[in-house]
Amino acid sequence: MTDRMESLHGASIQHGLHSRRVYLMNMHDAVADRVIAAMFDLCRRNGYTKIFAKVPEPCGPVFTQAGFEIEAQVPTFYNHMETVLFMGHFLDPARRIVDREALDAVLDLAMSRVPAAPPACDATASSSHVASAGAMTPVLKPLPPGAHVRLCTETDIPRMTAIYRRVFASYPFPIDSPAYIEKTMHGHIDYYGIEWNGTLVAVSSAETDRPGSNVEMTDFATLPDLTGHGFAAHLLQRMQQDMAAEGIHTAYTVARAESPAMNVTFSRAGYRFGGRLKNNTQIGG
Repeated sequence: MTDRMESLHGASIQHGLHSRRVYLMNMHDAVADRVIAAMFDLCRRNGYTKIFAKVPEPCGPVFTQAGFEIEAQVPTFYNHMETVLFMGHFLDPARRIVDREALDAVLDLAMSRVPAAPPACDATASSSHVASAGAMTPVLKPLPPGAHVRLCTETDIPRMTAIYRRVFASYPFPIDSPAYIEKTMHGHIDYYGIEWNGTLVAVSSAETDRPGSNVEMTDFATLPDLTGHGFAAHLLQRMQQDMAAEGIHTAYTVARAESPAMNVTFSRAGYRFGGRLKNNTQIGG
């Protein structure tokens, strides 16, 4: 079960019982007041307990006045200039409660792996950490002999969805659906994989907003019996190189706050912590 994606007064949203939330993904040219009112109505009718909104900084005061709080932000997000705010409104007070000690321990571990001289940045269910990238190319552990990173194509879709089904008991987007992968592959998402001796063993995606010159590094998955080879770091490095070659300025991620491996992968690559999204997404069961 995944949530629905649709247009609401011109804005792109996702909503449903999977994560019991409304997610405002892109304002486009929508009027903020109208979208906010409609999102509250969706919550009332469906029993959702959180609204999560990704909005340009100039829209922030309208959302704050409506009871939203800033959970995270990424500078130079839109066109290498404008900050994006990740804002949350909790309709159930219990949803804002997280195990801060456990999540802080993961964050502290990730921070301890930040390079000694970090570069200046260009840039539930499960809580998530938001981070944006600096211009860093870390030295990676070599891939095993016979393994290489490449762009995925339509012929890879059955193997991609099989990996996602094995790794994630649930996911907020239908990445285990061949139709969804094919549609987005021909749209705004570039999928990458690691092939090892002829077998696809790890995948990821770069979800691009080319008009806004930003990209989300996401959907990392490695076959459970082949973890420990640093595949995610190699996928991330290749995606960053390709996105930079396209002229995209800002890379960011929303990493599961309970995942030491993913948070460390991004911190080692020079990503800067931008905030925590509390109980934001139902993922991995």
